[in-house]
Amino acid sequence: MFHFDGQTDTEAETFDLLRTYLPNYRVNLIDAGNMENINRFHTDFQQIFGVLQYRGKKDELRSYMLENRDYFGQVDAETYYALQSFLHSEKILKEVEISQGKERIDMCQALEELYADGVKAGEKTGRTQEILEIISKMLQENFSASTIKKCTDATDEELQNARNLMDKMSVQTS
Repeated sequence: MFHFDGQTDTEAETFDLLRTYLPNYRVNLIDAGNMENINRFHTDFQQIFGVLQYRGKKDELRSYMLENRDYFGQVDAETYYALQSFLHSEKILKEVEISQGKERIDMCQALEELYADGVKAGEKTGRTQEILEIISKMLQENFSASTIKKCTDATDEELQNARNLMDKMSVQTS
């Protein structure tokens, strides 16, 4: 409850002013990410609270959503966007266009697509690192730039990145 122990006239005036803007009623707050026994809920809250419990735990979140595929396989757009916001994944979960007649979204599919995108990005990063290492070794063996490009299909930028990498490594070992 809102309470103020003002002693001076100025403080009393402040209290009266605040009282006009701040309603004096009880507010119950919950920590939705730490709800116990979410099975008590028989609405969307059960799944939303469940998802919030796994926020930041990628594998557990994925398992939870797959275990509850009946629900997450057909969430409405409003719930999708709410979960997207709660999980702080506005940039991660793809924007979904709601086509006419399709008001349900398969979050499991969206999660699988997100996972596949992550795998592709990881593979690309790995390949890039591997190419840089090969180019660096070829540069150390004094291969010409044209030979390196021919053998690895490297771009001028990749050659320069490999040279920069080698320069950093030589500075660190000095």
